Amino acid sequence: MADKNGAESGSGDLKVFISYSRRDVAFVDELDLALQDKGFETLVDRHGIHAGEDWKVRLGELIFACDTVVFILTETSAASDICAWEVEEAERLGKRMLVVTVGPLPADIAPPPQLSGINWIHCWRNPLVPGTNQTKGILDLTEALRTDLGWIRQRTVFQEQSSRWADRGRAKDSPLLLRGDVLAEGLDWARDAPTSETVPEEVAEFLAASEAYEASLKAEADANLAAREEALGRAEEEARKAQEAAERQRRAERGLRRLSQVALVVGVVLSAAALLGGFMAWRNQQEAARQAELALRNQETAEREAEAAEAALYRSQVNESQAKALIALTHMKQSDYAKALIEARDALPTDLAAPDRGYHEDALIALASAVMNYEARLVADLGTDATEMAVTADASRVLVGDFEGKIHSFRRLPGEAYEWAEENAFDIEGDKIEALKVARDGRFFVAGTRNGTVSVFRRDERAPTGWRDCCRLTADWHGALNDIALSPDEKTIAVGTFGGLVYFFQQTTTEAEEWAPVFLFDTSRHLHKRRVPVSKVAFGPDGHRFALGGFSGEPYLLEGPPRKDGTISIEPDPARMWTDVSMLRGHRSQYVHALSFHPKADLLVTGSEGGARSENGVRVWDLKTGTSIFETMLHSGPVFAVAFHPDLPFVMSGAGSESEYKGKGPDDSIALIDYEAGRLFARLFRHTNAVYNVTFLPDGQHILSTSQDDRVIVWPFYSTYEEALAAADRVLASDAFACRRTEDRNCDGLESGAF
Repeated sequence: MADKNGAESGSGDLKVFISYSRRDVAFVDELDLALQDKGFETLVDRHGIHAGEDWKVRLGELIFACDTVVFILTETSAASDICAWEVEEAERLGKRMLVVTVGPLPADIAPPPQLSGINWIHCWRNPLVPGTNQTKGILDLTEALRTDLGWIRQRTVFQEQSSRWADRGRAKDSPLLLRGDVLAEGLDWARDAPTSETVPEEVAEFLAASEAYEASLKAEADANLAAREEALGRAEEEARKAQEAAERQRRAERGLRRLSQVALVVGVVLSAAALLGGFMAWRNQQEAARQAELALRNQETAEREAEAAEAALYRSQVNESQAKALIALTHMKQSDYAKALIEARDALPTDLAAPDRGYHEDALIALASAVMNYEARLVADLGTDATEMAVTADASRVLVGDFEGKIHSFRRLPGEAYEWAEENAFDIEGDKIEALKVARDGRFFVAGTRNGTVSVFRRDERAPTGWRDCCRLTADWHGALNDIALSPDEKTIAVGTFGGLVYFFQQTTTEAEEWAPVFLFDTSRHLHKRRVPVSKVAFGPDGHRFALGGFSGEPYLLEGPPRKDGTISIEPDPARMWTDVSMLRGHRSQYVHALSFHPKADLLVTGSEGGARSENGVRVWDLKTGTSIFETMLHSGPVFAVAFHPDLPFVMSGAGSESEYKGKGPDDSIALIDYEAGRLFARLFRHTNAVYNVTFLPDGQHILSTSQDDRVIVWPFYSTYEEALAAADRVLASDAFACRRTEDRNCDGLESGAF
């Protein structure tokens, strides 16, 4: 919450772009660490500028994404054309700018003119300013960054929304324009601008267009409502006239009957009068019929106008629903899952089965995503990349390998909830854990490291770690080890290597303590004229299929004679072991990083990285026909993990951009996809770096994942939007959301959903 001066109690993931000269990188490294320690997200360009490079695009994206620009003023940065351009771009985008000095400056050195009038923050012992030093300077910078924090962070959100609206042509009736309460909040934000800040022109234009569109929709709805009321009034008047005409007809008919009776007494003269009365009655009847027909036409016109008004109202509700879904997505990307859940729920009616208002399909995706993100739980933070994961069939034990070559063993706690406790962690003689597989009953596991160490560990309660290193698999790997697969009968291990070879080892004892190499699959002999690095390998659930993916950009399927009970019979002659070797054609990618067989159906899912061909795709293959039955390129980063739901038509993919620094990448997310319906169902954003492993847990209602961000996370999985809606209502009824109906909706103490 902001105080009266606009300062906030925390940094709230404020994004800070540091503009500096390469000669000052040592100080920038210290400042980067100090700001991250204070809770700020720093954006630092560490790339050199090469000849012919369009560096403005890269730097412009970083400046656009930030909330504040910190300019490191030195003799070299003041003379730098690139630093000057960064300041000009920050001013053009309306970003707040702060100036930091790190040492004395020559008298003839001045900052770019856009920084004139800004007080300098001295991160050195300046004799002209008593009490200055580097520690005091960083504290002053932190206080300056936190001033007006809420307003500045919201400005970045509105800039992103206005940019998307501008990229789509600035349409006056765009669904991206703000509506209802969201528009009112935006206008209040613009009116409450601090005296030292301005509303960027593009945001002001976006808010003005939103206000105009809201007014036009209201005017249209009011006009349609007035027309409907007028038409209904005319219809009522015509009906009244028709009723009066009918009453006149009935009175005439009664008079005719009386005249007929009198005619029997008075004779011919009165008979003539009766004939005249009959003629008048007939004419009245015709007039009544005409009036009734006219009333019916007027009623039909009124109904059509009413339907048009209802359609306009429905379109307005759908547009508002889509806008709220977009805002919910923005909150999720900012890690505020509580506010995301509020916006997503408000975008939908009370009951999906009998909706009382219109809504957009994006709101369903936003709601399912928000509630699953909010209810996710942290299992462990390893402190280093969680590179591999293996889970027993009953999830009683989870094994996680890390970047430093350790295996972390987790034991499930008693109870229905999926909760685990780390029982031990131990080193494997080697390097980064590249592959990890565990037997279904947890009696042994196989681990492979980047430097080529492949170890088999057997469960032994007498061992200090609970696991005994019983044997090593050795071979001339011809390059780094990339992946390991365990056959369905758990008696065969396949090892895929960067050198383009797949080694097969078979168990020679019943206790899984001795394994012998029995077969070598060479991609240069069986697939290509040259060896292609193998990145992923997997056995099919029935044992007669084997898949591998790698740097050829396409997955390969090896099929042999049917096996009984998933047993594998290794043959020295590849023609007898694999009777058919085929390429699954369809990926337009450079690498296949992930693949997984469906446990019950003839399906395979693969994940790829685009490279020069620009496809970070997920594909589902029908193995009976060898064709792709579903594809999506919804990820912007490489796809490292895929998994099928065992019983429902869902596939899950994990993606992201690997980086040497910790920080949110462009697509560090998990996608849940309904491949039969051909649509995205939900997206999970908790991880802040590349997602390496994903799996559905045995109950089919939970998900487990690991990431380069060091974390192991368990998520709920709701397979229908009705289930997600019920879960959201349950969460929103909790004490954490008691402020949901307050007018300002700032909600002191509201849980963001962060771990």
